[in-house]
Amino acid sequence: MSMSLLTIFTSSIIFGFLITNKKKFLVLSYGLIFIFLIIQYNQTTPTNFFNLSEIEKIGQINRLHQYPPSGYRLGHILEERPESIIFFKLEKNFIDTLDFLLFPNVFFTIILLPLFLVGVFKSIDQYRIFSLILLCLPILLFTIIGHQNSSGPICLYPIIFAYSLYSLIPSKFLKNEK
Repeated sequence: MSMSLLTIFTSSIIFGFLITNKKKFLVLSYGLIFIFLIIQYNQTTPTNFFNLSEIEKIGQINRLHQYPPSGYRLGHILEERPESIIFFKLEKNFIDTLDFLLFPNVFFTIILLPLFLVGVFKSIDQYRIFSLILLCLPILLFTIIGHQNSSGPICLYPIIFAYSLYSLIPSKFLKNEK
C-alpha cells in the first residue's frame, strides 16, 4: 500500500516538473527516484557475475560445440574468460531491462508502452538532460544488479506513469514550449 502511494506521489512530482518546469519539482523528482533506486537495490538479489548457473553452463557448452575444430581453442578463450562471462551477464541484464514482457503486470505495461514512448520523445525534445538522466539511472541499476526481484522494476513504474500522462497533454497547453 505504501509503495503504491509513493509511486503515485513520485509520478505526480515528475509530471508536475514536466508540465510546469519548476526547480522544486526537479529536485523532488530526483530525490524520490533516488529513494526508489535504494528500495530496488535492497529488494533485488544481485546477479552473480563470476559463477554460471546450470542453465548458463549448458548454453555455454552448446556454444562451444558450434565452433569448428580449428577454432575450438578460440571458443574456449571467448567463452570461458571471466571478462566475457561478465560481459554476457551485463548484456543479458540490459536486454531484460528493456523487455516489458518480463514485468509482473505485463498487460498494463503493454497498454502504456505507446503512451510512454510518445511521452519520452516529447520530453526529450523539451528536457533533454532531465529525461535522459531520469531514464538512464534505473536502466543502469538493472544492468548492474539484475532482475531477481518479486516486485518487478519498481523504480521504473513512476517514470512510466508520469511519461504516459505527459504524452496525453497537448503541446499547446505546456508553458515551456519552445
